[in-house]
Amino acid sequence: MRIAVVGGGFTGCMAALHASARGARVSLFEAADHLGGVLREVKFGQRAFFNNCQYLSADLVEDEPWMSGLEMFPHEYGSLTALGNAAPRILDDCAQPALEGLAQLNQHARIGTSALERLRAYGEHAEELISWASGFGDLERLDYRCTVPMQLSRVFFPDDEFLAEKKAGSALADEVLAIPRRLRSPQRHAEPALLPRNGYNDLLEIIAARLRAQHVEVFTSTQVRLDPVGRPCTLRVGDRSQEFDRIVWSANPTAVLKRVCGVSLKTPPVPMKLMVGCFSSIDESSLPVSLPYYWQIFDKKSPIVRLYIYKLDGEIRFSAESFVHLRGESHQAALWRILQLLGLGGEAELAGEVQQLRYINYSPEEAQAMHAGSDRLLEAGIIPGGWCDYGRVEKVAAIKGFLDEAMA
Repeated sequence: MRIAVVGGGFTGCMAALHASARGARVSLFEAADHLGGVLREVKFGQRAFFNNCQYLSADLVEDEPWMSGLEMFPHEYGSLTALGNAAPRILDDCAQPALEGLAQLNQHARIGTSALERLRAYGEHAEELISWASGFGDLERLDYRCTVPMQLSRVFFPDDEFLAEKKAGSALADEVLAIPRRLRSPQRHAEPALLPRNGYNDLLEIIAARLRAQHVEVFTSTQVRLDPVGRPCTLRVGDRSQEFDRIVWSANPTAVLKRVCGVSLKTPPVPMKLMVGCFSSIDESSLPVSLPYYWQIFDKKSPIVRLYIYKLDGEIRFSAESFVHLRGESHQAALWRILQLLGLGGEAELAGEVQQLRYINYSPEEAQAMHAGSDRLLEAGIIPGGWCDYGRVEKVAAIKGFLDEAMA
């Protein structure tokens, strides 16, 4: 069987390796001049920095021969909330907002529709959450599942001693209220996660070598398009056509959904800014947390939404994600203030910043169309890339399932 994989990000690489291991002849096409997509580090001078807070799951790579290049650690995280709170509230083991007062929910909220309706479930606290989340786009037009990457699918009320009873007694409460792991299951340890010992760029070179060892043809700097739709599957590669038994489309789905299903994806991406740097005078033993660690930031005065600290090349570094638009403070002023609030008082050096687009949003209509279009795509020999799934484990599992079925 001959299989094409369109998109050479991590998901596409895993799909290519899986299909090749099953005996297929595989061609992998990537529009950029390198594999890895958003996993690749950003570089300023001689330093490399993680491109956002990204980990790998042991479930995703446990059988891969390059597992030895990864280091396992307990996946720990926290949050800083300064929305309606009297003072900023910093919590460990909670990546969602931690709001003051009691959880008094709006029982009439339609939480399975738009992101706006989902946030209206929080009653008197809804306004502050909606105001903060508006940085991600028009909440009324976004599907409710878009609150997951916002870290707003659940909210924690640490002052409410009856949270467990409320979750047990109401489907709505169970769906929208958070209880951190250490409170919910005190004996349960943090889930393990993995980081590449020498950074993702080094790991991606190892994966590229593995692809070659499994005789996967890898084409970078290569644009492709469907031409025409039908069996056998045909890709237009440059000025010539190539036929395949199946095409795994792990790239952006806009073009393939329009061509095969007549579905237009119109929800714009989220413009974000990534600021990276290092600590020139900080002792790891004096840090308030163990590395690596990240905090979700919910601050109505700040554009910063996440701060990630880690060790790379023997140095403690940080990657901070923020909205492009300002919220009363400049990006750098907000970053320095949040570093101080989190107890990271060592001298921080900003190495650089880069603006990025995050393709994390879709409307309820687009979500329905993507799900409904899956059957049409599969009929045309095109395996969807798990576009509505959140997380690499789910995306890769979906693709592997379709590949196994096609190759059975």
